[in-house]
Amino acid sequence: MDDRLHWLSCVEAREGLRQGEFSSRELIQDTLDWIRESDDLTRAWVDVDEAGALAQADRADRELRSGADRGPLHGLGFGVKDVVAVAGRPMKVGSAVTADFVPSSDATVVAHLREGGAVCVGKTVTHEFAFGSTSQPTRNPWDGASVTGGSSGGSAAAVAAGQAQVAIGTDNCCSVRNPAALTGTCGIRPTFGRVSTAGVVPASLGMDAVGPLCRTVVDTAVALGAMCGYDAADPRSSRAPVPDFAAHARRARSDAENAIVGLRVGVPTAYFFDHLEPGVETNVRAVVDLLEQMGATVRPVELPHVDHAVPAFFVLDVAEEAALQHDHLRQGRKFGEDVQRWAEIGSLILAKDYIRAQQMRSLIVDDWGRAFDDVDVIVTPATAASAKPPVDHPVFIDVEYPDGHVEDVVFAYGRFLIPVSLAGLPALVIPCGLDDGGLPIGVQIVAPAFDEPAAFGVGAALEAALAFEPWRPVPGG
Repeated sequence: MDDRLHWLSCVEAREGLRQGEFSSRELIQDTLDWIRESDDLTRAWVDVDEAGALAQADRADRELRSGADRGPLHGLGFGVKDVVAVAGRPMKVGSAVTADFVPSSDATVVAHLREGGAVCVGKTVTHEFAFGSTSQPTRNPWDGASVTGGSSGGSAAAVAAGQAQVAIGTDNCCSVRNPAALTGTCGIRPTFGRVSTAGVVPASLGMDAVGPLCRTVVDTAVALGAMCGYDAADPRSSRAPVPDFAAHARRARSDAENAIVGLRVGVPTAYFFDHLEPGVETNVRAVVDLLEQMGATVRPVELPHVDHAVPAFFVLDVAEEAALQHDHLRQGRKFGEDVQRWAEIGSLILAKDYIRAQQMRSLIVDDWGRAFDDVDVIVTPATAASAKPPVDHPVFIDVEYPDGHVEDVVFAYGRFLIPVSLAGLPALVIPCGLDDGGLPIGVQIVAPAFDEPAAFGVGAALEAALAFEPWRPVPGG
């Protein structure tokens, strides 16, 4: 077993630093060494700030020696998806269009993590302008060949491969949650407005969320707590109180036998179990059965308009993408093939279509609200399929199901997550098993708005009941 420092969880690393078992410099240096050793496999990083990271680590060590403890991430390393600004570091957003941009200040979420003593290691790969599900050229550390999902695929691969204990992702369609599912990591899309998006290149001003990816549920709760807080620089930022997410997760994990007793778990009656790979359905239904065995009451829930979520989302999303990229399009700048198509389609959306999509979104929001009148959380598959390697094209990858249905990975990895994005709800994805090929499968736990603690509690209890320890990918194994 490889016991190098970079494999430690956030909780373990915090304890080791406080006990003097190692220094932040040693932890960060080992992480940087491991990135050099393993990034030929993952190709997860676009910029590694070795000198800056070591300087931050030295500062963290000085502060800890003097008794100044900034919080649970003090001295730990984090990666940043390359649509999120880090002062003085290149911000390429996965595109040749903006490859030379260097921001002068940190995004608010990066500033929050730094204020908590965390060490910024560098920038991770994103799908171009956070608008896709393959995150080229990153590869899934589980086999070194498949995609990682996206658009936060670099962040997910880095965390899965032990190259960072925490990584920042963004989630518009599904871009924290599907990479988490495909790489065997944990990721949360928080309630819309919970985490500031100031300093983040938007994909959609009406749906973007920023969330962490980590290797355990408690770590994810710790990281989200460090990222939150009202921000006057973001007009969508919420003033809602920020609970102690980590405390909820720790309690549920330490008392998993009782944490689920009496919980009302909703399972949708339609849509979320259509066109699935067998391994996904088997593992997710096993999670539902396990929750029932742990004392939960499982109830069917109906979301009457959920079939319309994907078309409504794409009308709204491609129209907003076209508006955001208007100047680039007008100046004749070319994006990658898929993003160029989306932006051009968005330019053709009529106002009446946009309004109708917003009307459908309102119905979907209401559906979720009615569902939560009767249940505490809702459990669904995260993705319909596990990770797939590119075949004939690096971006356009088809998935074929046993029932004969065929779809692109954009839909295979997004259609169970999009209805949550439209509603702006919090949703946690955790690993729940492996398919027959040994690739991870994730389950999605959706909670009412601003009730992330409910999702963390269920996720942490499941993690304990599954006897889950953070997985270490073994390519080809």
